[in-house]
Amino acid sequence: NKGFNFKYLFPISHTLFSDLCLILEHTYVDSDSIFFSNKNLPHYQRTVTIPVSLVWDCTDSLLNPSSVLKITLKGSIMKLSGAEINTLKFGNIGITYHHALDKEKSNVLSLNIHKKYIFGADIDRIPIDKRLYAGGINSVRGFANQLASERVKNTEITMGGKSIFEFNAELRRKINKDWGATVFFDGAR
Repeated sequence: NKGFNFKYLFPISHTLFSDLCLILEHTYVDSDSIFFSNKNLPHYQRTVTIPVSLVWDCTDSLLNPSSVLKITLKGSIMKLSGAEINTLKFGNIGITYHHALDKEKSNVLSLNIHKKYIFGADIDRIPIDKRLYAGGINSVRGFANQLASERVKNTEITMGGKSIFEFNAELRRKINKDWGATVFFDGAR
């Protein structure tokens, strides 16, 4: 995978941010035909992607937020060459809420919900590296990256999908200035 990524981030206000990005990729995808009912997808593909995001963030701390809300809206258009489809459209809506359970902010409840989706093609026409997967530290903890996703029938192989719904809930307890503990529940579909 070879690529180039240019991103420009600009604040609209103290709590509202937006960014615009340009991503160019040249990818070789060597995957078993088990992933596709359509066997004629090319192995090489070039993509040009233009993602845009809008983030409203009122959280009180970057590393250990204890109050307020963060809303993320992302969208992107991807043009593919060397593939059977020409355009994919991606969308992502995310809401994160933090609530301190005491005045000292030693106990914090955090909720995170994300809905991601792809428009523009049937699943067997979407290149495998462009599909959506769950699993990993920022998704479903306890599963390796991309391994909490839908499996190919009668196998242990994850195939990815066109949409994902992720949910994370955690209770954080501050022990002292440098240490804390967390109990969490993660899920995805």
